[in-house]
Amino acid sequence: MHQAAGKRLDGEVAGIANGTFQPSCTDQAIHARAVVLADGGYQGNPALVREHMGIDLARVKTRGAGTGVGDGLRMAQALGAQLSELKYFYGHMLSRDSFGNDKVWPYPQLDELGTVGVVVNDAGERFVDEGQGGVFVANTIARLEDPLSAWAILDDAIWEGPGRAARIPANPQLANAGGTIVKAGTLGELAAKTGIAGARLQATVDDYNRALAAGTAGNLAPPRSAHPIVPWPIARPPYFAVPLCAGMTYTFGGIFTDGDGRVMSRRGAPIEGLYAAGATTGGLEGGTGGGYVGGLIKGISFGMLAAEHIARSLKA
Repeated sequence: MHQAAGKRLDGEVAGIANGTFQPSCTDQAIHARAVVLADGGYQGNPALVREHMGIDLARVKTRGAGTGVGDGLRMAQALGAQLSELKYFYGHMLSRDSFGNDKVWPYPQLDELGTVGVVVNDAGERFVDEGQGGVFVANTIARLEDPLSAWAILDDAIWEGPGRAARIPANPQLANAGGTIVKAGTLGELAAKTGIAGARLQATVDDYNRALAAGTAGNLAPPRSAHPIVPWPIARPPYFAVPLCAGMTYTFGGIFTDGDGRVMSRRGAPIEGLYAAGATTGGLEGGTGGGYVGGLIKGISFGMLAAEHIARSLKA
């Protein structure tokens, strides 16, 4: 079956019309008093991800439902629905080995390493404010010219501290799963083992440590904020480098609804008979995840709100 489209009768959505790829089959129409779109976002659609995010999905690990290919979004859009900003996703930093080793994903996520230490590229340079959190960093990594060039750099204090603090911690789960962890007694040795530019890595870490000691991390380029995640110095050997990739769980952007789950038109009025719930909706979380709610809870809560509104409408 290919993408279904909302079926309108007298200006209201009153079911769906669908077709198949089989030449011998005829299109069908399913009539209903209401249609609820709940297909889970568009993180499984490389073309839509590239169009709305500018991200090459082949170089990002999809850690959520690949069945979310944006059919609901496109159906609502064709009916004049209002959409939220579509360019961000919810996700985490993962081991780059996840492209070939299923044991290192969807967990452990590596946010606790990258957001407390530093994240650098192959040139040994920081390119993101790690203190903004793992979702922010993952979105930034995904938009690099080479999304597979990022590394988490940390020391023994971080590895034995925050590295063990997550519900499914990188230490020891990443090693147990066969994930790559490069360990060295000096930053120069670490650079030699990883191929990261050594002199620049040393300078990056030295500048970072001095800024933390002086309380001027906000003046770094890029700045390093201390909230909500407090930075740790990288000063106690051995040192560690973990190759990173961005892991995309689901898309933040989607269809705007009102408090009853009704899809809102671009004119700001509900599209009668059309509802949406879950990760196909947008507008609650916004940006790069500062207001993360969660696709499942959006599905449960707005699915119930939509059902209650439909039930009231049937009684009217």
